[in-house]
Amino acid sequence: MINQKNQKPQLSEGESNSSKRRA
Repeated sequence: MINQKNQKPQLSEGESNSSKRRA
């Protein structure tokens, strides 16, 4: 339950953070 909910937002935040850090 916590993993599924955390995986959805983490993937979105992780991708946005990775793109911002790379840029």
